[in-house]
Amino acid sequence: MKWGTWLAAALSGLIWNSALAGEGVQSSCEGCHIEAAAAFGRSAMSRAASTSTFLAEWKHKGEDKACLACHAPSGGAGVQCRDCHVGSDHPFSKLDVPNVCASCHDAPGELTVRSFLRSEALKDGYGCLDCHTESRGGDVHDITGPSRAEFLTRVGRLRVSVATGPQGDVAVVSISHSAGHALPGGTSGRAVWLVVEGLDDVGVAVWRALTRFGWEYASDGGWTDKTLKPNRTAIVEIGDLHRAGARKLRTSLVYQFTAGEYDAPEAVHEQMDQVEISFPSTKP
Repeated sequence: MKWGTWLAAALSGLIWNSALAGEGVQSSCEGCHIEAAAAFGRSAMSRAASTSTFLAEWKHKGEDKACLACHAPSGGAGVQCRDCHVGSDHPFSKLDVPNVCASCHDAPGELTVRSFLRSEALKDGYGCLDCHTESRGGDVHDITGPSRAEFLTRVGRLRVSVATGPQGDVAVVSISHSAGHALPGGTSGRAVWLVVEGLDDVGVAVWRALTRFGWEYASDGGWTDKTLKPNRTAIVEIGDLHRAGARKLRTSLVYQFTAGEYDAPEAVHEQMDQVEISFPSTKP
């Protein structure tokens, strides 16, 4: 190798390593990996510390700096290249998926990867990027999730039946989903709500029952896992269906991105499934 060529390569390496050691990580990679950087820039991960939902929840929890260890490990608006592509030398080895994902997605208040490792999806040969990339065969840096429109389409499914017994009609709601991990994944603030409404003759809701699935934060600082598990069906029963003159039942499965109650003013929802049925009998 000629002296001039060697010197240029050495200087390039110094500049590269210097850039990767601190700020400018994303832009330094973008110089060569243009398509990969653009694809990752479309992902929610690249904005993990700057979205309105994160900032609201972070403020609610006292702006705990521990949250930034996953949402912005290197500072800035979100996750950067070297936060996942760890190592001292470039070029870096292929990412060890799902273990590299687990460093954040199994943080306190999460069990996304742990539940995936016990799922049928893993046994069937699926990996994280098979579902969490925009298109099969596309750039694996274009990581997608529920925050992208229509990602949740057909993920959750409801089946509703009404049984008549001695105590009156009882709705039996079965909830299943096709995610390869516990649902909801992501941060502890997210939730999946089962919304059951009794409707009158003209379709107006006259009563409502809410059931929340997700992590629950206790006053003592502990977490309770009440997520929807993969490969399992959750059953919820609702009685006293005819109260307030209800004649029909509308059941909705709703993904909530924001922490807090279902009716909170800042709540952000996306409907996953909905079933409406008439009661098989009418109580006098």
